[in-house]
Amino acid sequence: MEIACHGKNDSMKYLFLTLAFVVSCASRPCHAPQSKEERKAAQLEAEEKTDTVKPEFPSEVQRVFVAKNNGSKQCGTKKGIAPGVMEKQLKDIKVYSSVSKSDGLIRSQVCGTSSGYFNVYEIDSSNLEKAKALGFQEWK
Repeated sequence: MEIACHGKNDSMKYLFLTLAFVVSCASRPCHAPQSKEERKAAQLEAEEKTDTVKPEFPSEVQRVFVAKNNGSKQCGTKKGIAPGVMEKQLKDIKVYSSVSKSDGLIRSQVCGTSSGYFNVYEIDSSNLEKAKALGFQEWK
């Protein structure tokens, strides 16, 4: 009794075709333009798309982010002020969003020193100087 199976040659063909496909797509995008003209047309099309992008809300006032250290200390020796509580320090400035964020700086780990967390608020750019006068700084 004989068992039907594919020969080694068939397996090698499939392996070769798979490798050829992977290698060809690894060196450049599979659907990338081939000729100079096609590449230039694709570049112009991409530039047109970026040039015509309009803000979602064109009448919207420009906004900036301001921040203030929340006062938290390393090792939990002092918890920071919650963003909602600190927001009251901005008084009559309209806040669109708020979050507590790390400033991303590397610090030596010493209990009782600043944790580097800030409360960050999104406000109208016209209120930036007013926020600075209240002890906030621009967050970039």
